Amino acid sequence: LVTFDRKTKKDAYYIYKAYLSKEPFVYLTKKRYVDREEPVTEVKVYTNEPEVTLIVDGNVLETKPAADHMVKFNVEISGEHHIKAVGSNENITDEMDIRKVAEKNEAYIVKGGSVHNWFAGGVEKDGYLSIMDSFSDVFAVPEAVAILQPVLEGMKDLLGKREEGEESADMAQMMMSFPVETALRMSSALSKEEIIALNEKLNQIPRKD
Repeated sequence: LVTFDRKTKKDAYYIYKAYLSKEPFVYLTKKRYVDREEPVTEVKVYTNEPEVTLIVDGNVLETKPAADHMVKFNVEISGEHHIKAVGSNENITDEMDIRKVAEKNEAYIVKGGSVHNWFAGGVEKDGYLSIMDSFSDVFAVPEAVAILQPVLEGMKDLLGKREEGEESADMAQMMMSFPVETALRMSSALSKEEIIALNEKLNQIPRKD
């Protein structure tokens, strides 16, 4: 949940906080992903607030309710932009800067060891599911559920043998917000070849809007 030197909290820290903390907050994810090559980029917010307003370059883009402590916005980018997320009042905020670039910043690509690097043609396919989608997004499409059974078995180890109750329910719900890839890396439920095959199957299933 934190970097090796414990000085920086990772994004995962804040999804835990969203589920477990009563202190109101909003948190913009992927702050270090400044250089973005896509013309429309996803801005994701973790929060324990009921709704979040996104402000781009001083202008209100949209106010959306939080589902499973998460809010996603699609933001058109063309240059340098200042992004601000606001909760139920003006004191609950988080901010970051992003910019449009022509090509992917090579410094963002992990050289070896990443699941991404197993895929010569890329993990994601526009309009279709992939292992980069959250469990909740994948489970929204019935035909995708069946092929995730091996991953669900692996998740049992992640959740541990907890007694039934509010804590285990919160943990299970929180895991639904994680990308499928995260569970694959944490659980070792599937081999490299099985992960590639799973992603290929998901790439054939249209994502539900």
